[in-house]
Amino acid sequence: MGGTSIAGGARPPIAALRLNTNASTAAIGVATARLYPDITIGATLTQGAPGVDNLLKNAFRGYDVFAGLSAPIFHGGTLKAERAAAVDRARAADATVDVAGYQEKRDLLCDALERIGYEVRRPEATFYIFLKTPIPDDIAFVRMLTAGGVLAVPGVGFGRAGYGRLSLP
Repeated sequence: MGGTSIAGGARPPIAALRLNTNASTAAIGVATARLYPDITIGATLTQGAPGVDNLLKNAFRGYDVFAGLSAPIFHGGTLKAERAAAVDRARAADATVDVAGYQEKRDLLCDALERIGYEVRRPEATFYIFLKTPIPDDIAFVRMLTAGGVLAVPGVGFGRAGYGRLSLP
């Protein structure tokens, strides 16, 4: 699920993280629902007759309507603890996202660009960088990068004319 990036390293498994978050959220919903009463409503219709000629007569029909209610009155503490545990598991799942791979790639890219003379704004919590273009026209510079096979976006679209945006793979 993780795949391989252009730089050759493994990407964090974004799809797996999304599924884990969805599962954690669902578990919280199920645990919350168990805190509320369970209501059951049903009905039955029975038709019987002593002979075939009486089969469709109302005299031989039986109806039954029933309802049930069960409330978690004796399990409330346990159910609240289960819900709290589901919330804790969801928070722990979110906390286990490892951004070290992104930070390593960010540092590798920023260091390389700085070594060859680019002015780079090193991001702290993003997966892209803005670099100052060596020419004033960031759109023309991005066109040159694109011609060379590098995917970039002009900074002017982000309110940063004179910069280019590179996403980290």
